[in-house]
Formats: sequence, structure tokens, C-alpha cells
Amino acid sequence: MCWRGFFFRVPMKTTQLCATVTAETMEELCQKRDQQDGADLVELRLDSPFDPDVRAALRGRQVPVLVTCRPKWEGGEFGGSEEERRRILLEAVDEGAEYVDVEH
Repeated sequence: MCWRGFFFRVPMKTTQLCATVTAETMEELCQKRDQQDGADLVELRLDSPFDPDVRAALRGRQVPVLVTCRPKWEGGEFGGSEEERRRILLEAVDEGAEYVDVEH
């Protein structure tokens, strides 16, 4: 499998707090995303909803996000194909997610 992309180091001047959000539906995921008061960044676990929708996950966000779609073999909940997981992660890049977590 070939992943397109690039890797870079982001210098951090201060410690940042990242809140992780999981949910069974996209509506619940977005509600939880918006309730993370005090978080500098929110990890959106797109492996948890049964209907992952990248565009909906990113629309209206108030803080930067880290999009994750962790497969079952990596301890996540995503049961789809590797091709589908890759499509979700690449869509997150294309839609402007600040960070994307890739396991391969």
C-alpha cells in the first residue's frame, strides 16, 4: 500500500491539552467535540461512529482537530476495509484537518 503525504515536525512552544472524542453517531461526535472546554485541540475518533462523515466532523469546529480512524488491529473500532479507512483519512487531509493520525 502506498500513502501519499508528507511528514513534518511542528514546534510547540507550550504544552497543549488534547481531548479525545468518541461517539456512536456523527451528531453525538460533533456535540461532544463542541463541549470540550479548555482543550487546545480535539482528537476526533472517526473509527467509533457507525456512519463516519469527515466533512460533518470538521464543519464548525472551534479548535484544531486531530482526525483518527484506528483499525481493530490497532485497538480501535473501525471494522471497514483498509481502503475505506485510507479514504477517510485522505478526505480529512483534503478537507483541511489540522492533523491526521495514520497507522499502517
